[in-house]
Amino acid sequence: MPDKRQFNAQAGFSLLELMVAVSLLSLVVIPLLLSQGDAMRNAARLEERVLAGMVAENLLNEATAFETETKGTKRGTQKQGALDFSYRIRRQLERRNGADTELVKITVNVARRGKSGTLASLVGFQRAQK
Repeated sequence: MPDKRQFNAQAGFSLLELMVAVSLLSLVVIPLLLSQGDAMRNAARLEERVLAGMVAENLLNEATAFETETKGTKRGTQKQGALDFSYRIRRQLERRNGADTELVKITVNVARRGKSGTLASLVGFQRAQK
């Protein structure tokens, strides 16, 4: 019959073995958690930029299809998804040397409402109305 002291001494892990195992596990898990956080922040930024691009594209389409002004700046806000964006549409008359037509250059800049920094910018042209 085995001695109870010998059996108990060999059963389970020692505190030192447990501390080494937890340390090795943390060396693997902590970088994974940090990269997961970075991936989530990048996904949120990408979503913000994609939505801003959609706002810019819609505004440029509206400006070229429905507006006939040749100069001026228009500002406003628009909601896309769950985010609020502010925009600026700038119209400039462009004359090309040697060309008989005048063009209106339309620049659309979109940023998060209340924040600085442009998230999306598009440029389009429209024939000037005479």
